[in-house]
Amino acid sequence: MDCKSKTSYFTNKEEFIDSILPSITPNKFITMKHDPNYSHGKNSTGKSVFSLNMSGSISPFLIAGNYEITEYENIKYPNNPYVVIVPKANLVTGYNIPKGISYDKYDNDNYEQNDCIVIVSGSSLGWHGHTEKISNIMNRVKQGNLKFINILK
Repeated sequence: MDCKSKTSYFTNKEEFIDSILPSITPNKFITMKHDPNYSHGKNSTGKSVFSLNMSGSISPFLIAGNYEITEYENIKYPNNPYVVIVPKANLVTGYNIPKGISYDKYDNDNYEQNDCIVIVSGSSLGWHGHTEKISNIMNRVKQGNLKFINILK
C-alpha cells in the first residue's frame, strides 16, 4: 500500500537529506537554545538539548542513513514541513531540560533522554532541528496536533 499523501513535501529520503544538508551550519541548524555548548544556566521555559555526540556529528549521521524519516503536518503551522527522524539503533539524540533547571553537558544522568530528531522549516529560521521523545510525537498525533503524511523511503 502506498501511504504517500498529496501533501508530501518530499518524494524520498535522499531528496529530503539533500535539501537540508546545506543548512547544517553552526548556530543555524542547531540553534543556541538546543545546542549543548550554549545551553548553560537555568532556562525559563524548558527545552530539549542535543547530546554532545549528536550535535557534533549531525551531518555524518544524516549521510549514513541509518534511520527512518516520517513527515507530519503540524496543524498549528500547516505550510511548514515537520519531519521526524528516528534512529534504527538505540541512540540518545538529546535530553529534555525542565523549566528552571541548569544544564550540565557533562552530566546527563539527571535528564530525560530523547530518541528522535525533529526537523522543521520556519519562515525566519529555515531548516533547524531539536530532539524529542518519539512517545511525545505519537501523543501529539493522537491529540490531533500532528497529522501523518508519509514515510520517506
